[in-house]
Amino acid sequence: MKALEDRKDVSAVKFRELLDEIITANTLVDVDFYSSAPHHFHNEAFIQGRELITKGVVSIRASLREDKMAAARRTLGTISHSLQDFYSHSDWIELGNTKPYASLLRADLPLENIADVGTRTCRDCEGYDCKNLILPNILKTHTLTSGYNTEDGTSIPPGKCHHGGLFDSGINKDDPATSLAPGEPDPHDLAAKLATEATVDLLRNIRNTAGDHLFLKMLGISRSTAVCFVIDTTGSMGDDIAEVRRLTNEIVDRKQGTNDEPSLYILVLFNDTDVGPVKGTANVDEFKKMLAEIVVDGGGDEPAKSLSGLQLALTTAPPSSEIYLFTDASAKDKELEGAVRFLISSTKSKVSFLLKNILSRRRKRRSVVSNRDNILYKKLAKLSGGLANEVSKSTLPLATSVIMDTVSSSLVNLFQVSVDPGRDKTFSFLVDPSVHNVSIYIIGFSASFTLKSPTGHSVLDFLYKFIRYFEGLHPGFVETEGRPSAEGNSTLMLRVVGADSLSGVELSVLDPRGSSTLRPSMRELGRGMFFAFFPTLPAGQFTLQLRGKNDGHQFQRQSPQRLEASQISIQVQRILILHPGVPLSVPFNVTASGDMDTVTIQVRATQNFVASFTPSSVKLAAGGSAMGSLKLLAPPSTPSGSDCTITIVAESHRKRQSNYAIVHTTVMSMITDLKPPTCVELHRSPKCPIWEISLAMSDGDGTGIEKIFHRGADGNITSTVTDKETLVTFSTSCFEESVEFVAVDHVGNAGTCSFTISTPPKST
Repeated sequence: MKALEDRKDVSAVKFRELLDEIITANTLVDVDFYSSAPHHFHNEAFIQGRELITKGVVSIRASLREDKMAAARRTLGTISHSLQDFYSHSDWIELGNTKPYASLLRADLPLENIADVGTRTCRDCEGYDCKNLILPNILKTHTLTSGYNTEDGTSIPPGKCHHGGLFDSGINKDDPATSLAPGEPDPHDLAAKLATEATVDLLRNIRNTAGDHLFLKMLGISRSTAVCFVIDTTGSMGDDIAEVRRLTNEIVDRKQGTNDEPSLYILVLFNDTDVGPVKGTANVDEFKKMLAEIVVDGGGDEPAKSLSGLQLALTTAPPSSEIYLFTDASAKDKELEGAVRFLISSTKSKVSFLLKNILSRRRKRRSVVSNRDNILYKKLAKLSGGLANEVSKSTLPLATSVIMDTVSSSLVNLFQVSVDPGRDKTFSFLVDPSVHNVSIYIIGFSASFTLKSPTGHSVLDFLYKFIRYFEGLHPGFVETEGRPSAEGNSTLMLRVVGADSLSGVELSVLDPRGSSTLRPSMRELGRGMFFAFFPTLPAGQFTLQLRGKNDGHQFQRQSPQRLEASQISIQVQRILILHPGVPLSVPFNVTASGDMDTVTIQVRATQNFVASFTPSSVKLAAGGSAMGSLKLLAPPSTPSGSDCTITIVAESHRKRQSNYAIVHTTVMSMITDLKPPTCVELHRSPKCPIWEISLAMSDGDGTGIEKIFHRGADGNITSTVTDKETLVTFSTSCFEESVEFVAVDHVGNAGTCSFTISTPPKST
């Protein structure tokens, strides 16, 4: 992370956003699974807790195979929480262990010496500051135990350890010890150290399975943002597809090899009857091949499924992606507008539209897309901070420069405003020394303007999210579901990225015309992080403007996306695992403030996993709430690693208030092969200057070895497959230091073996 933040040419914002996805999923375990003993290794639930972790690893492998990076990150955050909790909630530290417990990541290894239900593990002690709770016999026999959680109403069996809480002594090491003898190590620090090492082992396990490319892609350690092209392929676009292809190829060529080269290219096709499939690649030549294979079909005078294509792009691309939609048709699926609007707000992606309005004379069947039809596209562009450009075939090439400017590893938004036509107004904004390649976009008809100050590229930017406080055994803050509350007392967490020395940081709320309506109080947390406290929020749309000083120079940044508060809130478990053919019922809660009103509930999904939901409508009084339920079912043939994004939308009839919640589901098939391949050394020949080794790698009765690779030393590797094993020969220079061999089977289990390369001593 520090290496990225220290670079002056590439912003660390994208990496930080993806890292926050993992952190949010980690935090949600304390919210969604508060009373689940296996998720926290409470109540000696070691077998069930280990099962959650190992199945989660299988799910991550499947997601990576399907190129579902966001699903992999969410699962990583969830299982890393449970893995880390083991060390602070069990007696692993008290037993004198100084290394992580390898069996937690290996379902094929036994969990040894677990205390049974009738074994007494702790002495009785009332009060908060009890010492030496674990019985000497438990420590002597190295028996594994953990604390029971009483705050969820669970009764503690006689003689068992308490987890501990505000007024209850226990064996948890969640917080630093309050009193220690001189020189005594803090058990909290020891648990944190092993939890960190265990997390590294988990990441190494995933890296061994996925390989370096997919692993780094999952973590967002890449050059720049993702770029997504959503293209209408109806018959009426036939004359224009060639120009769209040429334009897209030009953008790809001009960015290739620069710091702004996208880390991922995504292509989504749609027409008047179908949507998809989604195709993605980091390889420029592969993407050009995808563009060359675009074929137009159908069409006539039908509108197109443009919002379905956009929905698919928003749920496929990483957060804060740049999405460009090309069409000459109105939306056939306007019922998806709400879901698309909320996905834009959730992902903070920018959506720009290139709308063909002046058609060639050869086009006879489809009518011209009127400006009225384009209003929907313009509204979505404004919401996301993108642009909506109405172009003809002759002016389409001019759009190249617009897109070129927005495909950047360090694009920042300095100022953004909407004005009423026919009124003159003067706007001013700051351009600090870190900003370069400034661009100004003025969208409208017959606009006359004078530029007196130059907006542009910089590594200094800010991230933000509204958060809420949650109580419980491990209280904290978590990102707010959907829109923030309109009832006031909202909290925003803000992080400034790319700054060296911050001072005088202020946040303002701007209405769409650029006028400041509110300035919240700020609390600095350190390392560029702040809390902003809002006593209330505006009734309409607003953006956030950040001002301050960096190294003594004033700077200004503005959020591209428009935000909006709501009097409706929806709470639901946000991350789910589905098994093919197995139904799952998911409860959700809708709450409304203000006067009594009827609230309509809609559910949209990117795949047909929603079997049913209730209710579709409910009448709520001020402060009232209603429970609902989603019935989910992934078809039996659904591939493991597939995902589905479900958007729950609630809208009041009279007050036109709306809000949303997004549920991410990942499909995981039942896996029976949990053993990794094995590695046996057959022969080693350190005859310098060449060091050579022969190995036999086998998957036993498992699914079979899919791939073998090595890390560390450069050298030549060959392999021969026999009936029962794969014979590997590797040779390298004696001056190399070490080599590691990795064998991965067909379900992603990875076995490794490592060797030190040593030069034999010279004979005397």
